[in-house]
Formats: sequence, C-alpha cells, structure tokens
Amino acid sequence: MKRLFYLLCITLCLVSCNRKQEKQANENQEIQTEKDLEGKVVGTLTGTCFEIDFAGRSDFRLVRQPTLSDLIASLRKGRIDAILYDEISLPDTLLHRYGIKMAFSTEKSYPCAFACTKSNLDLVNKFNEFLARLKSSGELSNITDKWMNATDYTHMEMPDIQSDSLPGEPLIVGTSYTTAPISYMIGNEWYGLEIEILNRFGEYIGRPVQYHLFDFAAIIPALQSGKIDIAGGVIFVTEERQKKLALTDVYYHCHGGFFVRDLSAKTEDEASDFVNFKESFNKNLIVENRWVFLARGLKVTLEITLLSMIFGSMLGIGLLAMRRSQRRWLNKTAKVYSSVLRGIPMVVLLMILFYIVLVGFSGVGVAVVAFSMTFASSFAATMDNAIQAVGNQQREAGEAMGFTEIQIFRYITGPQALKRALPQFKGEAIALIKNTSVVGYVAIQDLTRACDMIRARTFEAFFPLLFITIIYFILAWLMSKFLDYIFKIAIKI
Repeated sequence: MKRLFYLLCITLCLVSCNRKQEKQANENQEIQTEKDLEGKVVGTLTGTCFEIDFAGRSDFRLVRQPTLSDLIASLRKGRIDAILYDEISLPDTLLHRYGIKMAFSTEKSYPCAFACTKSNLDLVNKFNEFLARLKSSGELSNITDKWMNATDYTHMEMPDIQSDSLPGEPLIVGTSYTTAPISYMIGNEWYGLEIEILNRFGEYIGRPVQYHLFDFAAIIPALQSGKIDIAGGVIFVTEERQKKLALTDVYYHCHGGFFVRDLSAKTEDEASDFVNFKESFNKNLIVENRWVFLARGLKVTLEITLLSMIFGSMLGIGLLAMRRSQRRWLNKTAKVYSSVLRGIPMVVLLMILFYIVLVGFSGVGVAVVAFSMTFASSFAATMDNAIQAVGNQQREAGEAMGFTEIQIFRYITGPQALKRALPQFKGEAIALIKNTSVVGYVAIQDLTRACDMIRARTFEAFFPLLFITIIYFILAWLMSKFLDYIFKIAIKI
C-alpha cells in the first residue's frame, strides 16, 4: 500500500509539473492575429455586441463576465487568454499599469451613441441638435481628445455647471461604466467622456443630470421600464437596437480589441500588495476618497436590512395569524404565499418588482418590499413551527385555568416559542444581511456594488473583497448580539 501511495504522489507531481509547463508554454505563445486565438479562451462582457458577433466562433471559446474588472482579473490570473472589448474603454495608461496590451483590433468599426425609448423622440432630437453644435464648433473633438489622450484620470477637470440652479426636472441617466475614460466616480462626483457630454447637454436643455449605475445587461430593461431617460455606457449602434430604441447621432467611432497580458511589462502584483498592506490600503480606500463608496454602501445595506426586518416581521405576524386561523381559505392563502416566495430566486423577484410591478418605486424601496416579503414568509413559518413544538397540552392547561387566547400566548406558549425560534430567526436575519448583496442588479449602490466600483478603478480583487468580507462579518456578529438582547427583553416582558 505504501508503494502504491508513493507512486500515486509521484504521478500527481508529474501531472502538475506538466500542466504548469503547458500553461507557461501557452502564455509564452504570443497572440498577434486571429489565427493565434485557436484553442484559446476569450472573455467578453455580458450583453455587448462582441458577445453576439463572436458567439458562433469555433476556433476559440468565448466566456462572459459581468464587469471589466472581472475580465482583467481573470486575464491576470491566467483563467482566460485574451479579453475582447472596445478600445475606447482601455486607454494606454491602464494597459501599461496592469501589464496588458492590445494584440490587435477588430476589422469592424462600432459607432457609439446614447439610447432613449421610441416614445421620447423629442429628447433625442434635442440631443442631436446639441451634438451638431458641438461638432460644428469643434468642441466635441476637443472633449474627445481630452479624455482619450489623458495620462492621469485622477485630476481631470470637468466643466463648471451649476446643476442645482437648472430649472427643469432631473434628467436620469443610466450607465454601466465605472472606468476611465468613459464614466467613473471620485468621491460623490462623476467624471468621464460621456459624463461631460451629458452634463453639457443637461445645461443646454436646462435639466440637472442624475446618474445611476447598472450592469450592462440591465441598461436597456431599465430604459424600457422608464427608470431612466437616457442609456449610456458605450451603446453601439446596431440594426436590432435601432428597431427597438431611439438612438442618438453618433458621438464616437471605435474598434473592438483583443487584449492580452504583456509578459515583458512590470505589473502591479496583488501578492506584493498583500505584503505592503499600507500601500494597498491607501490605494483602495484613501486615493480618490474611495472609502466613500464603502460608507455609502454600508448605509444603504443597513437601511435595506433594518427596514426589511421591521416590515417583514409585521407582515410575518399577519401571515402567522393566517396560518393558525381556523378558516381554511386563510390558512391555504398563507401557505401558498410562502410556497411561491420560497420558489422564486431573490434576484428574479427583485427584477420583476423593479422593472415590471413597482416601476415608480426607487431601487431601495423595491429592495425593501422584496426582502420584506421573503422575510415575512420565513418569520411566519419559524414562529408557527415553534408554537407547534410547545404542544397543545400547555395550551389546554391555560384554557382550564380560565386564560384567554391572548393570555395563553402572552404567558405560556409565546415565551417558549420565542426561545425555540431564536436560533432560526437569527439565522434568517443574518441571511437577510448577506442576501442584500444582490441588490446591485437593480442599480442600488450597496456594499457589494461599492466593492465593484473600487475594483473597477484599481482592478484589484483581493483587498476590496477582503474589506467587505470583514464588514459583512461584523454586521452579522452585531446583528446576532442585538437579537439576543432584544429576545431577552421580549421574554422578560
């Protein structure tokens, strides 16, 4: 047996070494043309034209990821061999900084525009009129050169526009980018090529501009549901999009590019950042006041969690009364409600409410409604099971002593049920905190979205994720202690 064990260990070591050599050989094989992509893994962003144009390729495997920072992290870790993306979003400064280079560009050129709904043609016409003036005066060319040729995006100047003094209703813009030079945030302020164009347009029509961040695949649904007035984020003009949307005139033409690792470049390595914790802490939180993202995200996460617990518990008490009602139709209704809520994924429920049912609600309002509904179902089931576990004998004893139903619950079954329900209730409350991490799908800047925004600026994965992991852990621990305290008081009363 020992010989067999040693033989197995040697075999595994040889296989591991062979795979490492193959990986190094593949890395050293330079990608310069489309022929070099054969057998490779290419990553692109979900919902882009590249996904459609290159989906049928058989010479390489196309994988989709939700954000540019995820793509770059995968490329640097060797999980993919190349990134297929538009050249406008990866300027030379970022390429050099992270050891990435463009191997070659696509033959096809993609015109970039903004999108509105067909019912909002007046806004499109005003924008086209505004854009024509920018082009004729040469300002558009100056703006484009300014952003595309910049070397330091931390100290870019934006036009001085007093949005608060503009008389019109806010112009709601949706974007999916938090990377320079398209659109990105420093503290509470938005910067970028599209941001400057849209801010100038807002001044032109007398409307202050407000920006909301969506995943790229969610931009068009948000536009069609009326959540935003204009969709940005490098919208390529395609025949299919022109049929469904009202696209503005083109403000920029760009090519797609295949981006690969530059093996000869000296890159910023996350492993070295781990050793130099102070430098990484400064880069991820202090530079550009990036801690503001986490602070704002923490506030939103706490708002959603606490409000959902309060309203969910109130709704759960009503569901509990229905579950224990002698009227069959009430009992059945409560059980069907719980079954339906358990069968719908939280992300799907959020998007249904946000895009279809509660169109007039804010993202936070929709999230509170969605999580309250699911928490109420869990609360009612937990308390119902706990009350049943107490047993009917004690209830019957209380009736024999002349107690009313309320007194029986107040003095006999209630305290015992609370003790039995506490562990599961705590688990549901902690799960609620963690489940709020999906609210970014409906343009809410919670903790997880804040982490994504930091990663989009630093293209680091480890430290932003470490920060929010610690924050979520502390929140869960505090919630557990808080509920222990509340339940002790409730049982004494």
